[in-house]
Amino acid sequence: MRCKKEIMGLAALMVVFFHFYIPFGTSALETYIYRSTYIGVDMFFFVSAYSIVSRSAKEKFNALGFILNRLCLIYIPFVILAIINGLYRKWSLTQFFKVIGGVEFYERGGGAFLWYFIGITIVYLFVPLFLLIKRKMKIWGLPILLSIWLTISCILQFGLHYTKMFIFINRLPIFFIAMYFDELILNNLRKLDKIYLYLIEAALFISGTALVYKFGTTKRLLVPFGDMYYVIAIPLIIATVLIVNTIVELLNGKYKSIILKFIGGITLELYGLQMVFGYDIEGKILKFVTTNISKSAAWLAFVGTVLALIALAFIFNKLLGFVTKPLSKLVAKATK
Repeated sequence: MRCKKEIMGLAALMVVFFHFYIPFGTSALETYIYRSTYIGVDMFFFVSAYSIVSRSAKEKFNALGFILNRLCLIYIPFVILAIINGLYRKWSLTQFFKVIGGVEFYERGGGAFLWYFIGITIVYLFVPLFLLIKRKMKIWGLPILLSIWLTISCILQFGLHYTKMFIFINRLPIFFIAMYFDELILNNLRKLDKIYLYLIEAALFISGTALVYKFGTTKRLLVPFGDMYYVIAIPLIIATVLIVNTIVELLNGKYKSIILKFIGGITLELYGLQMVFGYDIEGKILKFVTTNISKSAAWLAFVGTVLALIALAFIFNKLLGFVTKPLSKLVAKATK
């Protein structure tokens, strides 16, 4: 798959869109478009799993090195962002340690500060086990992994009556499917004539759109498990990945998606900073626009917020490199 950077960039824009888009009206189409962009997070999970499996197929997988490297690249930026937000929002020390220790994530689920960072870090801790299951069980590993998700979900929903974590738990199926994406989907589709490939992509996109429209935007599915609408979005996520991949392959290097690739390289920083400063930035721009230009030009606040966050994310990415790159090199050297 040649479109990982493009998907990451698209996913990042979708998440920003979900949080900061200012609606023009109340039409069903507009409501669907901006409310369905929650699948951007699922696309992050997808690309992460696919990349891990692709890399492990090319080189020997070092479990300790992998975990330590991901802690450097994910958890350390999370702590730095928590420090920034703690100073900006005047957190108490107790709140700060609850955040970086994952206590707030347990208590508030998706309402926790940067829950995605904690969630994906937890997934990475179990990646060696997931890859072991895949290696030992081959294609049968997927139903085993999905059974693990199903078991956890049943325990949380029916045993503990605890639903706050489903914003994270219900992203596991797309992670597991992405681990088998080549074997189950991509390799088989490559054997088809182009016209059949396009028809399958269109059918998946249309059916996925219908499911998300009915169960993920106008009415959100919460049964049999909490936040089940994240699982319902899987056909649309797969369709989006396939369509982007097809476009990239058709262009065959003749056109480079400079913007999406650029944003794809700062996705973590963009996601983090939007939750620290995004709402304040948009609020101030919106106030300026509606006061000095026109209330009908409120959309400028959304555009300005996106551009400001991309600029901040780029700067933060460069600054983070001074911390994470040396640490990653030390990890690689120590775990050889």
